[in-house]
Amino acid sequence: MYDSAGNLDFTNLDTAIDGYKNHGMKEILTLRANDPERSEVSFDKTGRTLFQPDSYPKDEQVWIDYIKNITMRYYVGDGSGHEGAIAGIQVGNEWSHQFKINESYGRYTQNERGKAILDLMNLSYNSIREVSSTVPIIGFAVSITPKFALGAGYNEKGWLYDNNYYTYGKKPVENVTIIRQEDVNSSLVEGVESLIVNGSYFYDYFDAHIYFQTPDDARYVANWIRDTWRKAGVTPKGLISTEFANPTYNSSYDLNSYLIKAGQAEAFHAGFDSIVWANWNPSQGRSEEHTSELQSH
Repeated sequence: MYDSAGNLDFTNLDTAIDGYKNHGMKEILTLRANDPERSEVSFDKTGRTLFQPDSYPKDEQVWIDYIKNITMRYYVGDGSGHEGAIAGIQVGNEWSHQFKINESYGRYTQNERGKAILDLMNLSYNSIREVSSTVPIIGFAVSITPKFALGAGYNEKGWLYDNNYYTYGKKPVENVTIIRQEDVNSSLVEGVESLIVNGSYFYDYFDAHIYFQTPDDARYVANWIRDTWRKAGVTPKGLISTEFANPTYNSSYDLNSYLIKAGQAEAFHAGFDSIVWANWNPSQGRSEEHTSELQSH
C-alpha cells in the first residue's frame, strides 16, 4: 500500500475495486491494522495473509490518514473515479483470535487486549465518520458463533458437532463427537458478549461468522446476539454474516446444496440483514475438477 517514498499507493487496490465496479458489483472492504501492509489485495500463502495478526497501530495518525483516504477514495469520491463499488467498510476481521498485542509499541500490555480492540474500534469509527456520515461500518467479525450461542443457552438442541467433524485435506475424520452447553467456557462467552455490547457504539452492523452443521444454527446465533443487545439496553444494530457456510466435508453434493439454502432461509427469518458469502466443501473422493465447479457457484 506504500510506494518507495512512503506515500499511499492505490494502484493494486484501484484495479481490484474497479473490477467489481465494472461488473456492477459492490463489496465490503475489510481494513487491516497490521503494520506495514494493513490490507492485501490478494491472498498470498507465502507472504502476509489474513492469518498475520493485527494489533493496535504503532502510529495512530498514519492509521487515521489511511482509513480516511480509503473512505474518501472508494466511497465518497476524491475525483479519481474509483468510488461506487463499496457497500460498507469493515474494520478488522476475526479479532477474537486474530488481534495480538505488540508490546514493543509501548501502548498496551497483553492483558489489555480487550481495551485495545475497543479503543481501535472507537478511533476507526469516528475517523471514518469524519469523512462520511452514511457509509455502513461493520465491526470486526466473531467466529465460531454457533458455539457461543450454545454456551449462552440459545441452542434448542443443546449440542453441536465439534470442529473435528470436518477436516482440511484428504484425510477422513473418524469418531465424530459433539459438545454440549456445559463444555463451552462460560467466561469466553461472557468476554465475547462484552465486546458485542461495549463495541456497539462503534459499528452499524455486527458480523457473525457461521459455519454450521444444521440450518437451525443461524437462528440460535441471531437470537443470542439480539438478546445480548436487548439485555444490555443496546439499540439493535444490523446483523450480517460475511462467512456463512456448511463445513461438512463428507456430505453429498445434493445435501450440502440443500443445507446452504435452508440455512439462508433460517437466517433471513431469524433477522439477518444480509448473508454475504456462502460455500461448502464437497464429499470425500470427488475430483479436483468437480471441487472447483462447486466452489465457483
